[in-house]
Amino acid sequence: MTNSTISSLCTRLEVLESVRVVHEPTLQQITDYINPNRTDFTVINSAGGRRMNKVYDTTAISANRNLASALTNSITNPQSRWVNMVARNPELNESNAVKEYLSQIEDAVLSVFNSTGSGFYQHNHQLMLDLPAYGTACMFIDDSKEDISFSTIPLSQVYIDEDFNGAVNTIFRKIELTGRQILNIEKWEKGLDSTARGRFTDSPNKKFEVIHAVMPSKDLAAEIDIEVNTSKEFGSIYFIKSPDIILEVDSFFENPYVTPRWEKLTGEIYGRGSGWNAISDILMLNVMSESGIRSVQLSSAPSFLVPDDGVLTDIRAIPNGVTVGGIDEDGNPRVRELPYNPRLDFLEAEKDTRRDAIRRAFFVDRFEQKPGTPVSATENLDNQQVRLALAAPQLFRIELEYLTPVIDRVYNILVRKNKIPLAPAELENQEFDYEYQSPVIKAQRQQELLAFNATMQSLAPLLAERPELLDVYDGDSLIRDNSQIAGIPQKHMRSQAEVAQIAAARQQAQQQAAQQEQAMQVADTAANLQKSGINVTDE
Repeated sequence: MTNSTISSLCTRLEVLESVRVVHEPTLQQITDYINPNRTDFTVINSAGGRRMNKVYDTTAISANRNLASALTNSITNPQSRWVNMVARNPELNESNAVKEYLSQIEDAVLSVFNSTGSGFYQHNHQLMLDLPAYGTACMFIDDSKEDISFSTIPLSQVYIDEDFNGAVNTIFRKIELTGRQILNIEKWEKGLDSTARGRFTDSPNKKFEVIHAVMPSKDLAAEIDIEVNTSKEFGSIYFIKSPDIILEVDSFFENPYVTPRWEKLTGEIYGRGSGWNAISDILMLNVMSESGIRSVQLSSAPSFLVPDDGVLTDIRAIPNGVTVGGIDEDGNPRVRELPYNPRLDFLEAEKDTRRDAIRRAFFVDRFEQKPGTPVSATENLDNQQVRLALAAPQLFRIELEYLTPVIDRVYNILVRKNKIPLAPAELENQEFDYEYQSPVIKAQRQQELLAFNATMQSLAPLLAERPELLDVYDGDSLIRDNSQIAGIPQKHMRSQAEVAQIAAARQQAQQQAAQQEQAMQVADTAANLQKSGINVTDE
């Protein structure tokens, strides 16, 4: 049974390997020139060795790191409340009980991300380094312990497949573990028979290739001869191909692997990122940089022209060097410098052109403040919003394929661990959505405010003459929309019913004040008439 199961899974893995192999030459170049701190695809570098032997210009490395930092700050800034929960039915968001409950969910979910033990923000930044470079990235969300933990997996370890709708639903991951590490995983060690346990005990330092396969549970049940819990959506199996050993069969309610893509070509499974778009310029820039270095070397240490006969020692082109036979009997030099006048200015101009193209491919021009004449704070905000809006398509895909699955899994894990309070009666059989409060979302929504402000400025002369025209606008609605665009949490907003009560109380107070003022005026009038000798008292 074990041999049949592993053979079937290996056949599936071979198919997925054949899909990825056509991408691997480019992925290896991206590792070499853009993301050198990640593992390799087509070569094997020794641990501890230099990783940048081919790099003569670090523009691409810096651009990728700048983009990763910008994405982190723009989407998942740890200093901000970057996600809000809202009821799908907008009327429910008026309820104080609903607002309080959704706020509690936000606190619970964000506390997981903000926990130092989860490692989310460290691994989130690594994912942001991988995603624009390779076009595909992978994160594993583990709930096997008390705390939820996150781990960004090198793409070189991952082979993926997708469903009919284009969503990644199958992942094979290769992991190298020593015999000691395998035995230290308690649930694996308990499930091993004596023969398998003896293999790892006898070779504690030997590395074994452990393969983790996750796919829809029905697919896994059809693939292997072992019972799979199909009540959960995804099945999981850890196994070793050589020797044939199954370490664990399990299942998950959600896919523990989240695999976002930067962009996708029709018919392809793996994504393509800025690294794919810029690799030609990156390779050319490195060739130019290497050529420029050699040109400088030739300029400082030139070649020499010497005769093919006569006595001449080795040329000593060093300070205080003496070359015997360098001149003839008449004092004429017998050694001449080979003329070499490279136009390095042309080369530098072309290199700058390539550097600019690389920076544009990595959106550096959109996320970094451009040098030039200082601008006001308002103009700087407007410029930033425009730059962020230009990168919106990629950011929206990140929200769809990365943030939403991550939050879904964290929320569902918290529910299963009874760390989410019971929903109020209003939310029974109701759903809620995530609203991401990233700068790019705010930048897009700011267009509504800009449009309204422009309208008010153009209508200012007319409104000065006829202020009643403002009745066209719903002031309450404008205040709520402006607050939502600014990212003010729903829990700080009063419901429409509460606002109506406050307005009614204010109106009643105003009426009472008016009545009191009127009564005082009547009393004052009566007193004045009395002083004038007019009797105003009742008979």
